[in-house]
Amino acid sequence: MNTLLQQASQHYDDRSEEMTAAKLYTLECGTQPLCELLNEALKSGRQEEVEPWLPYLHLFLAEVERLPLYKGECWRGTNIAIGEKFKSGQTVTWQGISSCSKSQDFILENCVGKSGTLIKIDAINSKDMLNITRDPIIREVILMPGTTLIVKRVKRCVHNTNITLVELEETVDKTHDEVAQLAAKPQASSPINHHSASSSKTNHGDSQTTAHANSDQRYGLIHRFTDVDGESRALKPIQGYRNSRNITLEEALKPMRDAIPHLDDYIKQAKRHSNISSSNTLSIDESAAIYLYTMQLNDRSFSRMLNQALRYEDQTEVKNYWFNYLELIWSALNKLPSFRGDVYQGVTSSIKENYPKKKIITWWGITSCTQTRDNIVSSLLGKNSTLLKIKILNGKDISIYSCNRNEIEIILLPGTRLRVNDVLYNSSLRIDEIDLEEINDEMLQSNTTSNQNIKRISNDGFSDKIWLECRFKDPEGTTIIKPNECERNLTEPPGSIDGLILNRIKGSMFGLILGDALGAHVEFRPHSYLLANPVRDLECGGTWGLEKGQFTDDGSMTICLANSLIARRRFVPYDQLVRYKWWFRHGYMSSTGTCFDIGKSTQTALCEFENRQKEFAQKHGIPLDEIDFLSDKQLLEKFPVYCSLDGAAGNGVLMRLAPVPLFFYQNPQAAVNLSGISG
Repeated sequence: MNTLLQQASQHYDDRSEEMTAAKLYTLECGTQPLCELLNEALKSGRQEEVEPWLPYLHLFLAEVERLPLYKGECWRGTNIAIGEKFKSGQTVTWQGISSCSKSQDFILENCVGKSGTLIKIDAINSKDMLNITRDPIIREVILMPGTTLIVKRVKRCVHNTNITLVELEETVDKTHDEVAQLAAKPQASSPINHHSASSSKTNHGDSQTTAHANSDQRYGLIHRFTDVDGESRALKPIQGYRNSRNITLEEALKPMRDAIPHLDDYIKQAKRHSNISSSNTLSIDESAAIYLYTMQLNDRSFSRMLNQALRYEDQTEVKNYWFNYLELIWSALNKLPSFRGDVYQGVTSSIKENYPKKKIITWWGITSCTQTRDNIVSSLLGKNSTLLKIKILNGKDISIYSCNRNEIEIILLPGTRLRVNDVLYNSSLRIDEIDLEEINDEMLQSNTTSNQNIKRISNDGFSDKIWLECRFKDPEGTTIIKPNECERNLTEPPGSIDGLILNRIKGSMFGLILGDALGAHVEFRPHSYLLANPVRDLECGGTWGLEKGQFTDDGSMTICLANSLIARRRFVPYDQLVRYKWWFRHGYMSSTGTCFDIGKSTQTALCEFENRQKEFAQKHGIPLDEIDFLSDKQLLEKFPVYCSLDGAAGNGVLMRLAPVPLFFYQNPQAAVNLSGISG
C-alpha cells in the first residue's frame, strides 16, 4: 500500500491528500482494485461496511468537487448479457462511484466482448477525470454515488446484433450543488453520502430528532410531491389488496426485511410516533403504516420504493413483497374522510406529451400532493418542469399521521382516474402547467357517451369503416385494438369487384405481411447466423421476442398506409403521417399493440411532424386534439408534410410501399409517382 501511495502522489507538485486519494482510486491494487473494494461497500447498503471508508471518501470527494463538470454522452460496458435487467421507462439508481469513458470505441474494444452489453449514458453531473488519470485514451469520467437514470430504450447494436445496447439518461434527483453540500457535511446519515472523517453508527430509533434527519424528511417530501413522472405507462390494476384483515406492520413488511436494512428499527420508530398522533379512527399498525410511508430511510425514500414497484409493468414484485403492506395502508386510508379541492403535484421535466387535452388517464401509484402551490413551484424553477393542478374528489389528508406534520400532505389512492382539462405554458415561471380533474364512474360514463357523439373520423365523412381508425378497448386509451382484433368488423367487398384483381391485391398484402413475420425472429442477425440457422418456417422469439406469426414495424407501417388510402379514398400524405404517428405513439396496427422498434430516420421524421402539427394548430386556431383529423383541403395543402432530413432513406420504404401501386393499379404512372412521394 505504501508503494501505491507513492505512485499516487509522485506526479504532482502539490501532494495534497485529496489529490492523492483521487489518484489512488484510479490505480490497480493487487488482485482487486481499490475502486472495486470501495464500490462493494457502497453498494452493500450496510453502514458497517461503509464506515471504514469514510475518511477516504471525505478526501476523495473533496478533490472530485474541484474537477471539471462533464455533460454529454459517456459509456460503460460488460461482457455479460444483462440487457434483460433493463426495461424502457424504468428508473435505476447507481449507489457506487461509476466510472465511464467518453470513448465508445474504448468500451467496445476492452469491456463488451462479442456478446456483452454496451451502456450509453446521457450524463448531466459527471466529473472529468483527465486531470487525475492523464490518460487521453480512456477519457474517464465518473458518476457520483446515488446517480439516478432513466432507461430510454434497450435494443440490439446496429454494427453487432449480438451486443445489447442500453440507453440511459441521467435525471436530476439531486442537483450538483446539493451533492457538493452533502460531500462537505461532516455528519450525514446516508451511507453513500456520509463523508465524515470520524463518525459513530446512526441510531435509527432517534434519527428523526436530528436536524439532518429533518432535512432528509423534507427532501423525501419534495420527492413525493414531484414524482408523478413515474405515471407514464398503461398498467393492469392490482387485484385483491383492498380486502380488510387484521395484520401487524411487522407481518405486512416481513417480505421486505432483506431489502431494507434496519427495517425493524424503522417500524419501531413509526409505531412509537403512532402512539402519540394516532386518533381512535386507526389502529396503531394502520397509523404506523402511513407514518412509515412518509419516512426517509437513510438514502432511500420508502414511498419512492413502493411507487416504483406499483408503477412497474411487471407486478410480480408488488404481489410478492408489497401486497400485505398495501392491504394495511389501504385499510388505514379507507377509514380517513375524503378531501375535495385543488391540490398540486410537480415534475422536474416536461411531461405534456403524455397529457393531451381531454385524455383520461389512470395513476397507479400512491400520489402525494400539497395544497400550497408555492411549495411545488419553488422546487421547479430554473428547470424544464411541469406543475400539475388537480381538482380531486377522494383525496386523503395524512398530515397528522406523517413525519412531516408541518406540511399538509394529501394523497391520491392507486387507480385514481383523471381527465386532462387544459395544458398551458406559464411564460413568467417558464414551466408547463397541466390542469387535471379527478373523475368517478358516473362522470366517466358521461364523458364516454359525449365523446361517442363527436364525429372525429379522418376519412372525409365516410364512417362505414370505423376499424380504420385508432380505437382503444378502454376509455383511458391504454389498450389499443390490434389488427387481428378488427376481423369481426370486416366485410367482403361488393360483387362488382373483379375477383382476379381482388385475389392479386390480397396475395400482395398477405405475402408482404407473411414475409415480414417469417423473417422477424432473425432480424439484424449476421450472415453467419443465418447460414447456421436457415429460416424454414414461422418461429417465435428471436430479436424482438415475438409470438409466432407476429410482424414487425414494416408490416405495421404497410397497414397504416393501406388504411389511409382506403379511409381517404385518395393519396393524402398528411393522413399517412398521422397513422404512422398513431403507430409510433399508441401501437396502431402493430401486431403486439405497441411500437417495439422504429428506425432512427422514421422516428426523427415523426417527431418533426408532431412539432409541425403543434405549430400549425396554434397558427390556425385548431384544437390540438383535433389536429389529427384535419380534412380541409386548403389547410392540407398548406401543411408542410416533408418531414425527413435531406438524404434520409431506409430499405423499409421499399418494403411498405405495396399499397400504393395496388390502390392505383389502373393508373401505373400515378402509382410510380406516388410511390416515390410515399417514400
